[in-house]
Amino acid sequence: MNDGKQISKVNVVGALSIAALMFSSYVGPGFAAGTQTVAYYLKAGSAGVIWGPLLVGILTFVWCWLTFEFNRIYKPKDYREQSDMIYKNPAVRQVLGIFKDIFSMVQIFLVAAGMISGAAIILEQTFGIPNMIGTLLFGVFMIGFTLKGANLVMKLGNTLTILIIAIIIFIFFISIGICWPAADQFIESGSTAADYGLTTGYAWVIVFSSIILFTCGANAAVPSCLVTIRSKKDTFLAALGTAVLCGGGTMLCTILFAAGMPHITKESIPMLYLLHDIVHSADWTRYLYVAIAVSAMLSTGVGLLFGISERYQLLAARHNIMANKTAFYRRAVIGVIVTLISVAFSRLGILTIVAKGYVAFTLISAPFLIYILFLAVPWRIYKDKQDGTYPEQK
Repeated sequence: MNDGKQISKVNVVGALSIAALMFSSYVGPGFAAGTQTVAYYLKAGSAGVIWGPLLVGILTFVWCWLTFEFNRIYKPKDYREQSDMIYKNPAVRQVLGIFKDIFSMVQIFLVAAGMISGAAIILEQTFGIPNMIGTLLFGVFMIGFTLKGANLVMKLGNTLTILIIAIIIFIFFISIGICWPAADQFIESGSTAADYGLTTGYAWVIVFSSIILFTCGANAAVPSCLVTIRSKKDTFLAALGTAVLCGGGTMLCTILFAAGMPHITKESIPMLYLLHDIVHSADWTRYLYVAIAVSAMLSTGVGLLFGISERYQLLAARHNIMANKTAFYRRAVIGVIVTLISVAFSRLGILTIVAKGYVAFTLISAPFLIYILFLAVPWRIYKDKQDGTYPEQK
């Protein structure tokens, strides 16, 4: 066997590409706009600024190390095969499989609605484009790129992820000098979740449920692990990279946003509020942020819309629904339906979508999709070792 020899080398590029993939999935409308960061961490009070992202980052490292290592050893080809390998009981497989499919669908509508709303508000606040026109424009671009330019936009995803990291770091360095006195005052103030209408326990349950946002790229990472994770050191580096990018990027934002507490909790786009009202940054900085943020939202939206359109157009064909039509036609119909539903939900506004929809989604789904794997993966490895079916024993 070559596994022992491979452990001495680290596939740095491959491991970090997994971390970048995980972070690119995290960079949705909530993070790019700042709305998600405020809702999940700062409403927990002063402790949420540093301890929130730090603790969730540590949990993310452990979770990713377990699941990436499972992927390296068992080599599942996709997330359904991974789930079947972890849960051997047929009834459990079926229930969790259905549950995961339902929540994946709900997540797509929530994220798409958040992106459309966030992009429309950013365009309105920056360029004065009426909200409804911005909403329709973003929806049209999503459908257009999904049908004609999905590959191009999704290929730009990694580049846009790097740009988002770069712009967040840049904003942090130009803002920290101005923001730190007010941020430090908020951290030292001893503000609690009760100041924002939450109990301390409930606020921290919300904080820890955000691990599902840090790990929402896990399904896409399964086939990528198959070709890039070759050793235990690769697993460690990929898990550490994911935790640092997601947790570290979030902490940079929580520190800056703390300077605007408590008013910033009522802002739809906290990042724009920070740049315009607190830092008073140059116009070109705001325009650069807007260009990168909206492009990243579009890239994520196209990826989601293409994935769901492709999946359900194949299901439609298999069940003789629009079977006499082309795949392009079926994809177009499904894409338009999903976009229209998302546009309708987007009218709730990104504050409501994130504070109500995202939070409810993560609170309900995190125990079944994320927390359970802290026990299920080690248990599966232990049982397989006991039964003599552990792959590395063969």
